[in-house]
Amino acid sequence: MASQKQLADNPPPRIQPLSYQTGYSCWVTSVTNGLVCLLGKGSNIPVLTQRVLHAILESDGVYDNSGWEHVLHAVAKNCGLDGRIIKCGAVEKELPGIDFTKSVAICDFPAEGHAILINGKHKGKGKHLDRYLGCDPDWGGLQCAKQKQQHGEYMVFPSGVPAHLVGRANVAIWWDRLVGKHGGLNYAMGGEKRRALAILTREKGWSRG
Repeated sequence: MASQKQLADNPPPRIQPLSYQTGYSCWVTSVTNGLVCLLGKGSNIPVLTQRVLHAILESDGVYDNSGWEHVLHAVAKNCGLDGRIIKCGAVEKELPGIDFTKSVAICDFPAEGHAILINGKHKGKGKHLDRYLGCDPDWGGLQCAKQKQQHGEYMVFPSGVPAHLVGRANVAIWWDRLVGKHGGLNYAMGGEKRRALAILTREKGWSRG
C-alpha cells in the first residue's frame, strides 16, 4: 500500500482552494480553482472571466442547458488557455492521458449533482491502481464522505491534510471508483451517456511551484 507521501508523482500546484462561494456553486468554484492552479493566483483571473462564470450560476447550481460549454471556452480564451470538453465514452479514454503538469480537469458526477477539480495524479502499478488528486469545493461534505471511504476507492482529507498536499488537494480517487458506472456513489462518474470532463491547459510559462 502506498503511503500518503507517495500519493503524487507530480503534486498539484500549491493554491488556496476555494470552498463553495454560494450554495451549489461546485462547478463554478471548481473552474475557479483550476484557473488559480494554471494562472498562479486568484488575482490573475480577469474580472470579466469571473462575471461570465457566475452569469450561468442559478440558486441551485449550473444546469445542462445553461450554456456552460460556451462559457468554458470563453473563459479559456479570455485567460489565454486551451479549453476542451470531453463527453460520454471518450472521457474514460482521454482522462489517463491528461498531463497534469500543465492541465487541470473539472469532473462532473451527474448522479450526485456535483463537480470537483482534478489537478494531479499518482501512477500506480497498472491503470486500476492510478489515483487522481483533486479539490472538492464541498469542504463540509468531506466529513460525511470520509465516513464512507475505503482503500482502493477514495480517501479524503477534511482535516489534517498531509503536509505535502496542503493547499493542493483534499481528495484522492482510485481509477476504478472514478470511472464507476454506479451513479450516486461518492466520486463515481456513473453511466457513460451523462459523463462530461472540461480540460483547461496552459501550454507555456507555468511553474508548478
